[in-house]
Amino acid sequence: MIKKIATVLLLSLLGITSGRGQEGNTPTDRYLKSDIEQHQLDRSRWSDLTEGLDYTEKHRPPHRAPEPRETEAPRQNPSIFGEGAGAAIARFLLITLGAIGIALLVKSILGYGRPKNKNIKKTADVIDIQKIEEKIHEADLNDYIAQAIAAEDYTLAIRLYYLAILKELSLQKAIKWKVDKTNSEYLREMRQHELFGTFRSLTHTFERSWYGGRTLDEATFRQLEPSFQQFTERLNSLKNALTS
Repeated sequence: MIKKIATVLLLSLLGITSGRGQEGNTPTDRYLKSDIEQHQLDRSRWSDLTEGLDYTEKHRPPHRAPEPRETEAPRQNPSIFGEGAGAAIARFLLITLGAIGIALLVKSILGYGRPKNKNIKKTADVIDIQKIEEKIHEADLNDYIAQAIAAEDYTLAIRLYYLAILKELSLQKAIKWKVDKTNSEYLREMRQHELFGTFRSLTHTFERSWYGGRTLDEATFRQLEPSFQQFTERLNSLKNALTS
């Protein structure tokens, strides 16, 4: 054991001794002992290499988190019953339409404005001459004449007066009524009648009024009306005389 310790100590001493003998031969020692070679700085070369370089310290702005966007409130569709002038107009129109509808309903239920004739109807408050002629023997022509006069349609009133005369002549078998017959045909049938002259005059008056292209005014109508009324009265007198 003592021999081993002695051997280790001996080897250690030899290593130290050998290390001291080699001092100064390491690369570091050789670099420190070498002469320093000086070189001249090429300033033009340095300027070319450093051109465009910015050595100033730049400060970037701190990063900011994006601000939260305000949430838009959902748009609401304006109602016609909302505030404002438009709403007032809408309410007024609805109320007006409702009132008109109720008035028309009441009028329809109570029967105002309807003609007394059950078999002949008026369309949109306009007297339908064609339908009257188709059912002339069932029509209350006096009622239609009154309606035409009230509407100040005097030309139509004269036509209705003439139809009333044709209706009465047909009932008395003086003529044969047909919708598509002309006035000339009725005149031929009336040629032997005692009232032929007056009938021909009234036929010409009617044709000038209806086909003349001029609107008949009230004053002219009041002058013509008595002739039609008197002719109808004379026809009724003849009928009463034959039946008595």
